[in-house]
Amino acid sequence: MSNPEPSTGEPPAFLEPEARAEWVRLAPVLIAHGWLSILDEPLLATYVSALAELRRVEGLLREQGNTYSDSKGDLRRRPESITASQLRTSIRGLGNELGLSPAGRSRLRSSPPEEEDPYEIYLKRGRG
Repeated sequence: MSNPEPSTGEPPAFLEPEARAEWVRLAPVLIAHGWLSILDEPLLATYVSALAELRRVEGLLREQGNTYSDSKGDLRRRPESITASQLRTSIRGLGNELGLSPAGRSRLRSSPPEEEDPYEIYLKRGRG
């Protein structure tokens, strides 16, 4: 099976500005290492979108706090803090898949595999 076509590095048009900026920052690095193909682009788009959303939610939590008082005066955790936690988990997993952590990088090849020598292929067919 041949390797998938490398990514062009162009961010998808649907990305929000903050997600787009993160794409522009990361894509060239991933492409240079051979870790971003056209098949991986949706994964990177999801990663940068989740990261942008996390930043938005964290900004809201900084302004409003992690808790609120309900109608009875009881202190409750803001739903946004749960969303932030879920986004962090998603970002961690997506980042690992893309090689954005030491563990993720250890599983990725840093360059495409060498193609088998045509002479070796010929010899194998002749003996097979």
